[in-house]
Amino acid sequence: MKFLLLLFLLLSGATHEKAQAPRRFAIAHVTAHPASRPAVEDATVVVVDGKIASIGNLAPAEMPLIEGRGLHLYPSLIDPDTTLGLIEISSVRATLDTTETGLMNPNARADIAFNPDSQLLPVALSAGILAAGVGPRGGLISGRSAAMLLDGWTREDMALRAPAAVYVSWPKMGINRTPGAKAAQEQAQFRKDRLLAIRDAFEDARAYAVRDAAKDERDVKWEALVDAVQRKIPVVVHADGVDEIRAAMKFAREENLRLILLGGRDAWRIAGEITCPVIYTHMATVPRDDEPYDVAYRAPGILARARVMVALSCGGGAAHVRNLPDFAGRAAAWGLPRLQALQAITIVPAQLLGVADRLGSLELGKDATFFLADGDILDTRTHVLRAWIGGREIDLKDRQKVLWEKYRNRPTR
Repeated sequence: MKFLLLLFLLLSGATHEKAQAPRRFAIAHVTAHPASRPAVEDATVVVVDGKIASIGNLAPAEMPLIEGRGLHLYPSLIDPDTTLGLIEISSVRATLDTTETGLMNPNARADIAFNPDSQLLPVALSAGILAAGVGPRGGLISGRSAAMLLDGWTREDMALRAPAAVYVSWPKMGINRTPGAKAAQEQAQFRKDRLLAIRDAFEDARAYAVRDAAKDERDVKWEALVDAVQRKIPVVVHADGVDEIRAAMKFAREENLRLILLGGRDAWRIAGEITCPVIYTHMATVPRDDEPYDVAYRAPGILARARVMVALSCGGGAAHVRNLPDFAGRAAAWGLPRLQALQAITIVPAQLLGVADRLGSLELGKDATFFLADGDILDTRTHVLRAWIGGREIDLKDRQKVLWEKYRNRPTR
């Protein structure tokens, strides 16, 4: 009995090791889209030990070969701001883990709350999104985000970089004058108190950073902000209106922070003033009455022409991350150069998340984290056929495909 148990454990370990070991293979005659430069026709991409070893015309002899003729090879698409792994069913409170109690929670960590078994991860994988930024929500300082792979055994396996950024929600700068709103003076005081709380938090973190660690007590909240005030990680500030964006940029300059704007609905209006990257999340936002019908689609192109670094995001909703390539296609159709549209969902998010040394483009030495598609990934008719993370091919089955197959083959009578 003991012998059989030992044999089972050995075989299980060997099988697991084999499944996890990076493979050596080549994909031949494929149209490669490096993202860092224009597409390369009839390319052969060689993978050795989970890394891209070469992008050329020939594959080493006796290496397993995947025929890619007529197919397209892309680096992982990356949504830089999601709640994947933190939300399962938005209407079921027990499946929500985005928000901690209170206004100040810089110590909250998205990678710790991340659910590696979420049923929404395979849906994103099926769209070519093999990695994503996962960020907390709520309060003024929501916590710290993480760059996560979307396939793996545990959250530790899947974490690429944690923390990746500190999340801040900027207060509304205007006065709500609609009937039933609070008095203007009360709103102004509320805004002033919140802005002061944010500033005090970063000042406290600076003071904490120079404390005598041997004598002073440890404070996990201010300790969590030290990397931000020391510019080791960026501060992602959610701001949509012109006044909020200007105030956030002014605050970042005064505090010497690495700022990334999240949301950026009205950033196009002051594109020439924007001095930091923007994660634009409003591709599906209905325009206001005084705005052109296509303003949401044209905004990324306007920002890009003003030399603003632009990444696209589906706006945090875990169930909608699959729409990311469609959003990039819309941006390309409305003025964002096609290569830049691809970069806005690949290499730019990788740079903002601090993982561009591993992901975001097809380049020598980077992880073999890419996928094969039957067409242009910015075209909604394109299908993702196969995908690899670190040279390991992953299963692209998801619940939506299972249900589609089930009801496609339902009895006719």
